[in-house]
Amino acid sequence: MLTLGLSGGIVPCPAGFTILLVAAHFQALWLGLIILTFFSLGLGGTLIGIGILLTVGKEGVIDRMGLRATGSLLRWAPVLSALLVSAVGAWFTWQSFVEGQGVIAQMLRAFAIWLES
Repeated sequence: MLTLGLSGGIVPCPAGFTILLVAAHFQALWLGLIILTFFSLGLGGTLIGIGILLTVGKEGVIDRMGLRATGSLLRWAPVLSALLVSAVGAWFTWQSFVEGQGVIAQMLRAFAIWLES
């Protein structure tokens, strides 16, 4: 679940940036936004499905192994995972404000120049 949170929620998707940059390059920003919307809906649906399967599967594995679900680690694992993912997200947000948007703007300009050549 932690890997799902990190891969799908916290780190910006490079494919999304690519879609928007290509759409902006060809001056079809609305088309890029529509494609990105459906791309995001598909990605979100897939991550939700995987999360549900992992949650249901976890209960089945615990039942088969005969472990008690009342153990303190099993009880607090979802809370600790959510806190960790939230903390990493807050750290990324803080770093983006500290570093400013200049670095991101430079990367996007360099990528746009590379696309034009």
